Amino acid sequence: MLKRLKFLWLVSCSAALEKLLEWRHMPTRARQRNGTLEAAMAILLQNQAALAKQQIEFLDRTDKRNAEMAKRNAEMEKRNAEMEKRNSELEKQFAAVMKEFDLIKSILARHEKILERLPETIRQKIGSKNQ
Repeated sequence: MLKRLKFLWLVSCSAALEKLLEWRHMPTRARQRNGTLEAAMAILLQNQAALAKQQIEFLDRTDKRNAEMAKRNAEMEKRNAEMEKRNSELEKQFAAVMKEFDLIKSILARHEKILERLPETIRQKIGSKNQ
């Protein structure tokens, strides 16, 4: 788009320049009568050229900013993908820890039952030896 706009402005400026050059090749009497028109066209051409230059500079800056934003966006997407991968790994690790935690809880529950029955079991063993 920038190249197209630059081209359009150059065509516009060159058309105005051609008209200005046509005025210069007119006979002297016609040029004298149209001197103010020639000067006005020269000013118009200068202003158009200045405007075209400003717009091209603006479009160049815009393209540069867009390129920088695209680069930042790519970097952010890369970081986001890395974070998602790391998050997935952490979720797997957390699931493994929770599985291990559940196993430990079941072992502790079994040990608790064994310890609850231990005094009675000891009494029975001692009692059976005494008889």
